[in-house]
Amino acid sequence: MTHFRELTDRYTLEKIVRSTRAGTILRAIDNRTGQPVAIKLMTVTSPPLLVQKAPELEKLGAALEGLREPSLPAVTDSGFTTDGSAFLVMELLDGKTLDALAGPPQRLLGLLVQALDGLEALARRGITHGSVSADNVLVVGAPPAERVKLLGLGGALFRAPEPGSESPVEPADWRADLAAFAVTTCQVLGMTVTQSEPPAVQMPFALSLELENAEALRKILEQCLRRNPAERPSHQELRDAFRLALGALPAGVAPPQAAAPPPPAPKLVVVPPPPPAAPDLPGDSELLSAVDDDVLDALATAPPAPVDPAAPPAARVVPFRGAGSAVAAPPPAKPNPLLRPAVLIAVAAVLVLAAVGIFWWLDRDTPPPAPVQAAAPPVPPPPPRRPAAEVLAEAQQAMADERWESALETLASLTAADQAALSPADCRALAATQEALVRIGADRLPAILDQGLKRGDLGQVRFAVWSAETQGESLPEDLRVNLLRGRSLLDLYAAIQEAAARKSDTEVLERFAALEKDFPGVSDPQGIREQAAATLEAQGEELAREGKYEDALARLDSVLRNWPQREVARDRSKLYLEARQLTAEQEALLEVLPAALRRKKPDEGLRMLEGVEPVPHLAAQIADLRKQLEEQLAFIDQQPPQIALRDGFFLDYDRGQVVELSFRVTDDYQVRSVKLMARSEGGRMREMPLEKSTLGCTAKFPPDFHRNGTVEIYLVATDPSGHEGFFGTPNQPKLMQRRQGFDRLVN
Repeated sequence: MTHFRELTDRYTLEKIVRSTRAGTILRAIDNRTGQPVAIKLMTVTSPPLLVQKAPELEKLGAALEGLREPSLPAVTDSGFTTDGSAFLVMELLDGKTLDALAGPPQRLLGLLVQALDGLEALARRGITHGSVSADNVLVVGAPPAERVKLLGLGGALFRAPEPGSESPVEPADWRADLAAFAVTTCQVLGMTVTQSEPPAVQMPFALSLELENAEALRKILEQCLRRNPAERPSHQELRDAFRLALGALPAGVAPPQAAAPPPPAPKLVVVPPPPPAAPDLPGDSELLSAVDDDVLDALATAPPAPVDPAAPPAARVVPFRGAGSAVAAPPPAKPNPLLRPAVLIAVAAVLVLAAVGIFWWLDRDTPPPAPVQAAAPPVPPPPPRRPAAEVLAEAQQAMADERWESALETLASLTAADQAALSPADCRALAATQEALVRIGADRLPAILDQGLKRGDLGQVRFAVWSAETQGESLPEDLRVNLLRGRSLLDLYAAIQEAAARKSDTEVLERFAALEKDFPGVSDPQGIREQAAATLEAQGEELAREGKYEDALARLDSVLRNWPQREVARDRSKLYLEARQLTAEQEALLEVLPAALRRKKPDEGLRMLEGVEPVPHLAAQIADLRKQLEEQLAFIDQQPPQIALRDGFFLDYDRGQVVELSFRVTDDYQVRSVKLMARSEGGRMREMPLEKSTLGCTAKFPPDFHRNGTVEIYLVATDPSGHEGFFGTPNQPKLMQRRQGFDRLVN
């Protein structure tokens, strides 16, 4: 037999912590122990459902009260309230849910393993969770001692089935929890699940690079999501796959002996192509582009040939390096004597002979290779790079548009391997483009540098500094002074980049503010300042959602102190200041609103919410209560008010008579307002006073109003839902008329 209890007999209810359609979480004090507890009130939609599920709740409560699992909250009491709600009493916890947590995948996977431990403990007791989701995984404490508490217990017990669902319902057991757990894991780690059969899990490439065995994780999640529950893995199999993804071995597996590290790969050095004016031998460019990395490496380490001082200088083609780096650039490199046509011809001949030798060596009889040991799982390939010819074309277009700094940056992105993949014609085009950039920089250096410094244009300054470094000649005094300023600008921006790499957002803003003092209007090509400000603003917003307005304002102060023009931070700072003042008032409102729901007076609750702008950390609770009140009002107030003239009252009257009309107004919930409008002949429509009583609404029309003529009237009644009922309408009013002749005698 189900026993109903009054919660206040044992517990002192303090405040609402959270409220949803499924139920309400209350903070309370256990009068027996004096300890704070959390009471979960679960909404039961109908008395028959309560009677049907009562034994299951009693069994669940008894099992949970005896369960001591670190990843589950301690449950101390359960039962039913006198108003027909089910409840669980558990330890009071403070933390963040997993959906609001950020961090590396290793941290998130470790927390999910703790949640899996809780699900397995429930499964051993024959308990199905039924509500596994990221917002039901609470993380308490701080790294490295943070722990998981699995919330949502009992939430699925009284959940009504979705209307109109025609798909078969999967049996609610631990295997259904595993499928929900897999979906939660995908959501937390940013993976997507395709609607194929069987479902497939797609993992972001960046995530796969951070895991030791991404494939093991992907496969086990796909197995958890299979339609047939019997094909899903066990808790231990899922846990072992998580351990493999984190780089640990499954339970009971001994670690293998460490193998010797492989020798370092040879460094690739690509010889730049010859100048356009050099004569070409048939096939020499194709041969150079196919040179083996080892041969090139050996060639690059060979001692340089002696330089003839009397020989004329070759066309200046400067190898690209990071222009404008914070470190002073070395003096410009001299033309490589290995690039002269005679040397290239000799190199080509040597390579041909080497190729013949290689073919002979490969063609001879060789013993079969030794068996290869099993290799480690393959590393996912890096994302494909853009074709080198496409990058070269982009640089040439930038040259045509006179965007020299953009052309420089584009060409600098070409690696040695990219250049080796170019065709002979593209190699010549690359050399010509490099030479043109050097020539343009030499001809226009003073103007480009001066314009870049005046505008604070980092791209122009970087190109000017690069151009000066490639010339290696004595420069005028005024140009050297501007170059020092340009290098200083680039060094300051490099320091900002370094602070951004350390994720020191406040330092980024401080350094940028200092930079603007020396270079007003300086550009930010990478958007570093915007990103740092947005990060601090996002942190402030997260703190505000937790009600920590002082900490949120401190984050915004870091932005406004260094960037006063930042409108987003200024607007949010004003919002958080107001929210700090309104918090106590809105918390008090949240405590009284549920009473309106229980008394089935939703209009009273909605009137209390009129004009309320929720503070951030209470917005979800207020929105949910508002929705519940609106839904309850819509359910109990579906029809508009009905208006009828009461018996014994008529719309015709005798000459000189005070006309009295009384109306009966009814509604399926309640009537909020009634208004009577009337207009005599030649007059204007105006509102008439109504005397309201339990019998109806009565109005009187004196002779000086109706003037023994026809009067147009209509009534409009409104209920709390805004429905309107009419007696007559503004366009078709009812007519109140004086009786004439025979009608008066008969009446």
